[in-house]
Amino acid sequence: MKYHLMVNLVLLTVLLFLTNCTVEKKAEMEMKSEVKVEKTIDFTADMLTTSIDLVCEMDLTKHAIKDTTIYEGQLYGFCSEYCKQKFLEDPEAMIAKMEKSQP
Repeated sequence: MKYHLMVNLVLLTVLLFLTNCTVEKKAEMEMKSEVKVEKTIDFTADMLTTSIDLVCEMDLTKHAIKDTTIYEGQLYGFCSEYCKQKFLEDPEAMIAKMEKSQP
């Protein structure tokens, strides 16, 4: 009887150890599988509402578009994060400024 109790105790200990290892391994694998994927899109000036940066008035057909934003369903491009942030501070004023400067 003692022998069976001892065998059962050893088996239970092994089972608990294996279960714990499996749970730890699963958690480790889940952490490794959380890969961040950045999706980038190469925009061209013809995809934008206007081909100029509304803040600095840079011609985006000749320079790289570094950032974009969508405002009221329109896609606007910018030469830098700074210009995008300035636009977002008062987009209506920037759009009005652009509309006034167009012939």
